[in-house]
Amino acid sequence: MKLSGLILLSTLIISGCAATPVAKNKAKLQAYDYRIKTANGKCLQHNTTKHTLSAASCSKHDTQRFAVAGNDIRVNGLCLQAASGKTNKTHTVTAAQCTGQPNQNWYRDGQTIRSSLNGLCLDAAKSNTLRLSRCNHSQAQQFSFSH
Repeated sequence: MKLSGLILLSTLIISGCAATPVAKNKAKLQAYDYRIKTANGKCLQHNTTKHTLSAASCSKHDTQRFAVAGNDIRVNGLCLQAASGKTNKTHTVTAAQCTGQPNQNWYRDGQTIRSSLNGLCLDAAKSNTLRLSRCNHSQAQQFSFSH
């Protein structure tokens, strides 16, 4: 009995530590410590009036400073979120009060930023307004983090 209990415990520990795409890509970074840059060198920026996101020339404004920890991406104390309930191929991305809901969870997959809600990729292709769309490995879906 003692031996089977140890084997069962080992099994529980191993299964509890199985890595998911979200778990293995978690980054614990300092608050408002990063700029998120597009492949063409623009910085993600929060529009504080409409709470939308766009790609713009990099500056030192707080609207371009992001905190990334666990599954959250925050700007100005708000969490990036995928518009929920949409059935079309592209979804808007906004900043809203943090609720911990699945539409506010993100993970990095190489140089893409993906929504945990639907697996879609952050995309800066259309008029520099950020959206989620099917991942296609284009330059518009490639992002880097810098100080």
